[in-house]
Amino acid sequence: MITSRVDPKGWHKLFEDPVIAEAAIDRMKNPSMQIILKGSSYRERLKK
Repeated sequence: MITSRVDPKGWHKLFEDPVIAEAAIDRMKNPSMQIILKGSSYRERLKK
């Protein structure tokens, strides 16, 4: 399981080498399942 606050479209910026970035992202995304959570952070609600 991999979690990220960065949208997958921005993952290329996280790698210095674009070839390595493409290879790593390709292996993570295909095949994969994305679960996108929307709304406020549960942790923020617990602070109140």
